Amino acid sequence: MRINMTVNKLYRILIIGFVVSIFMCIVLYALETFARSNSGSTNALPNWLIVVGFVLSGIAIMGVAVIPVVLAGVWIGSYFTKRSPAPLPQQKFTQPEIAITDKRIDGLANIPNVSFHFANRDEIESLYNDYFKEPTIEQVVSEIAGEISGEASSSIPKLVEAKIGGKDFSKWISTIKIPDVSTEEKFRRYQRQTIINGQINLGLELVDIDLSELNKFESLLSEIKSTFGVSVENIDIVIQQREVLRQKAAEKTIIRLENATGQVLIDGKFSIAELNPEFYKCTYEHPVSQYLIGQKNKITIGVILRKDSIEPNIAGNYAQAIGKSIPLKVYGKVWQPVERSNNIWELQITPLAVYQ
Repeated sequence: MRINMTVNKLYRILIIGFVVSIFMCIVLYALETFARSNSGSTNALPNWLIVVGFVLSGIAIMGVAVIPVVLAGVWIGSYFTKRSPAPLPQQKFTQPEIAITDKRIDGLANIPNVSFHFANRDEIESLYNDYFKEPTIEQVVSEIAGEISGEASSSIPKLVEAKIGGKDFSKWISTIKIPDVSTEEKFRRYQRQTIINGQINLGLELVDIDLSELNKFESLLSEIKSTFGVSVENIDIVIQQREVLRQKAAEKTIIRLENATGQVLIDGKFSIAELNPEFYKCTYEHPVSQYLIGQKNKITIGVILRKDSIEPNIAGNYAQAIGKSIPLKVYGKVWQPVERSNNIWELQITPLAVYQ
């Protein structure tokens, strides 16, 4: 393709040079004839003008003579090399992280420790007690019964009946003291168990998208340009079709954000803004937005935090982070999902905990 373009350019130069050489000869002849008719001299034009004219004509004639040689060389080179044309640059979208993998799940479930930025401690305590209290007591009682009987293979009721001899079992339970656990550790255990049991929505911050059709379309546009030397990327129907394919590729992710409910865990970089004197707004810009070229509003995930609820040891960092982005993990409940029909493009979360 590049050789063809070079040949076409040389053809144009050949024609232009030929026309210029003829034009210069005609002009010089006309001027000479006109000057002789008026002056009667055999050499009416100034010598310098004649020299300039012949030099320019000579250059044009030499160009006309050299260009066929160059064209012959180009054709001979193209015949023997048969080199395929170098592909022109094309717009190619990189496949993003599209799924919550087992490795990512394990990483979130097995976080060794938690450093709170914000925590609803009362609710964490309540959730933890509701989630773990009965199994914990049953496990502790089983261990005590096993120690008394010398065996732990029987069920608790049989052990009680056989070894404790009908004593009031509730007295044993009332004496059990569950060890003190920090709120951070209770949250970590609660989060881990809800992830393992599939009781939380993961990966809403990721893009579930198939770019095969979009990249095939972009490859076709590039092929047309490289083969025929014609750029069709700015034609209205092409622009519209690209937008349709992007929207189609992003549809699955948008539907997930529209249907999001219950508990969620978001892991990403949130920009910090001052919503008003009392609240911070933490916003995660969803990567699916880059595929919606006709969409004015970007799709985001938002969390609002009271300034006085930020952990004291981190409060100063938030004040300095306004206008910046920081990596955060947000565990909470969906307050408002994305809703295109009402022009709502933000998934709003009520946080249980925000941490790193």
